[in-house]
Amino acid sequence: MVSKNISHARYPEWRKESPAKMAIKLIAVLGVFVLIIYCILKILIVNKEPLTADKVAGIISLHGYEAEDITKQYYEMDEGFKTTLDKCVAFQKGDIHFEFFVFKDRNGALDLYGQAYNKITMEYDAIHKIESSSSAGNYRTYSLDSMGKYNAVTWVDTTVVYAYCDSENKEEIISILDEMDYLKGKTLFSANK
Repeated sequence: MVSKNISHARYPEWRKESPAKMAIKLIAVLGVFVLIIYCILKILIVNKEPLTADKVAGIISLHGYEAEDITKQYYEMDEGFKTTLDKCVAFQKGDIHFEFFVFKDRNGALDLYGQAYNKITMEYDAIHKIESSSSAGNYRTYSLDSMGKYNAVTWVDTTVVYAYCDSENKEEIISILDEMDYLKGKTLFSANK
């Protein structure tokens, strides 16, 4: 009888639980922990504000380029754009090509972002490349400098930028995207800078 009490004293009550119950408790605790981290990250991530076509046209002109409304060209090229695309402004000067799209909803914008991303990665993926991407909240950005060409695509809510040029002129595109605030992500810590 004495040995039972000694044995019982060495093993606390929680150790008598079945492994299944312990596993369920552990999963529940981990689930709550992951949910807390997710909520904190959601609070810290600041969505980007999509620009209007007129605002982008103004930024383009400040950089010495002339923006042109090419929405009708897309309507003529693909009837599907008539139901999804609101406006597209663009410029081309030498090897520098820049297009800014405003869609009626996120789905149209995300579809074009995906098409442009696939085009870039399929045509210009190489061993020697400089690749950059980020995403959070309501934006994604991807750029690839490879085979003498620089390509960039950025989605912000209902808008998309698709731009490309020779690698030696990439600073022009980067400068415009930076001024648009379409280049890098934002958090609460960087939103006020």
